Amino acid sequence: MEAFRPLRTRTHVPALQRRHPEERFWNAYDRQVCVRFDGAVQAIDFSPIDANQIAVTAESRILVLDAGTGEVRKRFARTDTVAYGGRYRADGKLLVAGTDSGLVHIYNANSRSILRTFSGHKSAVRKTHFTIDKLRVVSASDDMTVRVTDLPTERCLLSIPHSDRVRAQASCTAAPHLWLTGCYDGGVRLFDLRVPNATPVRMIWHARNEQVDDVCFISGESSTLIASAGGPYVRLWDLLQSDGQEQRHSGQMMVAEAERHRKAVMALAVDMQRHRLLSVSLDGTLKVHELGTMMTLHTMHVGVGCLCLNLSADGHVLATGQVDGLLRLQQRVGKASAVAETATRTETTREEHDFVRLARGHMDRGDPSRPYRPGTRRYFLRGMHLEPEPAVDDDIIIR
Repeated sequence: MEAFRPLRTRTHVPALQRRHPEERFWNAYDRQVCVRFDGAVQAIDFSPIDANQIAVTAESRILVLDAGTGEVRKRFARTDTVAYGGRYRADGKLLVAGTDSGLVHIYNANSRSILRTFSGHKSAVRKTHFTIDKLRVVSASDDMTVRVTDLPTERCLLSIPHSDRVRAQASCTAAPHLWLTGCYDGGVRLFDLRVPNATPVRMIWHARNEQVDDVCFISGESSTLIASAGGPYVRLWDLLQSDGQEQRHSGQMMVAEAERHRKAVMALAVDMQRHRLLSVSLDGTLKVHELGTMMTLHTMHVGVGCLCLNLSADGHVLATGQVDGLLRLQQRVGKASAVAETATRTETTREEHDFVRLARGHMDRGDPSRPYRPGTRRYFLRGMHLEPEPAVDDDIIIR
């Protein structure tokens, strides 16, 4: 049989895979703590006075966990039905939450006791917020109303009707009297709480036949941008581009639209520098968008189906809640620790490199840039001009 000459295959060096800075930043949330609940995680809120405490609304109660370890610090009293939308007040002293039966409970964050119970809604209260002045509670319900209740007197100050269930609301930090709501009719409405009537100041149609599950203000001293999430869409709007009239086609108000998720987007969050917008969806992905252009910078898989999302004020903890009852706390190493680790690693590498050079005889203690090779005259005469160092290893003999 005729012999065959072996075929020589060329081997190529694989191309260097360089990661984008955004990918490196968000992948740094690698320390992960998971806590399992019996029911779906409905809301997540970090304490405004202690970033290491996080209030989680799941099943029929609110629990305060340690954001670093996931250990339960406080357990609040159970509600009669499923609890929704637990949130802290700005001073961290009170907590508010809605229930499936239409009640709104006010808790003392320290003693865990129920201070107030409001009973004005006829259906489930999904979202609850304190106003910035700390004196009122705004609750959004499936009975197609948003109620503003005075905290000291327990009196309803304003009831705002909608045409469908209200599942989203947000307040403006620059103008506390402005209130944003998202409805299941596809509309995003801006209200002035100082006006006694229920006429919206601005009206935006997020999408036809699509529910709105979350809305948020892009905070800033002069910012007029808002973001809305509904269906697979995340859109950015400019409030000043509207003439105040109700518009079915709000294309002129839309600044940008983000890359679509595969399923409905349930929650939005803005990072600490107000440069990135985060969105989570029922498809189990978290997308990071650049504000302004809404270009997707990074995508990560965070679970089965996410209902809520929050980012701590210092940016060290990223929390997501899922429909299967899993709370995922992803932690990022602090900047000081990262700098210290880098400095230690650099110093160790330098010492190892110097030791290798010294062992090979290619390093001089006085001038590392001029290596002395063994066998040369310089190597033989090395150190003859150095001054003695008694503190190191030299003995001085005086005669």
